[in-house]
Amino acid sequence: MTKILLYIFVFVVLLFSSVCSQTMDIPIEKQFPIFIKIFTFDRNLQQRAEDGLNILIVYQKNFRTSFSAYEKIREVLRKIDINSIENIPIKYSYLDIDEFSLQSAITRDKINMIYLCPLRGVSLESITSITRDRGILSFTGVSDYVESGIAIGLELKGEKTQIIINLTAAKAERTDFSSQLLKLCKIIEE
Repeated sequence: MTKILLYIFVFVVLLFSSVCSQTMDIPIEKQFPIFIKIFTFDRNLQQRAEDGLNILIVYQKNFRTSFSAYEKIREVLRKIDINSIENIPIKYSYLDIDEFSLQSAITRDKINMIYLCPLRGVSLESITSITRDRGILSFTGVSDYVESGIAIGLELKGEKTQIIINLTAAKAERTDFSSQLLKLCKIIEE
């Protein structure tokens, strides 16, 4: 009986930590204007955006938290109407990672940036291996993902938004952020 209770306890702890690690501290309506500003500090932005910026929003339709984030992002992007950065046009695409191949979407839509909604049961390593191999900038509102290899994230520090940059990931994804930005960020190096 004690063994069963121990297994149940471990399962609940793992489930709880998994759910908690997929939260977004910063509301989506605040995230995208911040990310757009961050991108302007990438000295390789023009190089990255030869055919414009093609941002892929990755979500899971069957994971409520992820799908809610996806719906909110669509709503926010319609409202704020950010369709260019420094005269570079932005195009947004959406991918249910459980239904369609990330690799195919990246090739088909000439993706050069990926935003990750909260995901469940998806290996971040499989995503970061693609982003690093192809020089695709990864960013997210799930701060824990930055420690797992996503390049840029946001977290709440007190009552203020803190930008987190995984410098190893960012460099592998071929960004060159100015020191002006880096001074303001929490830096993680894997």
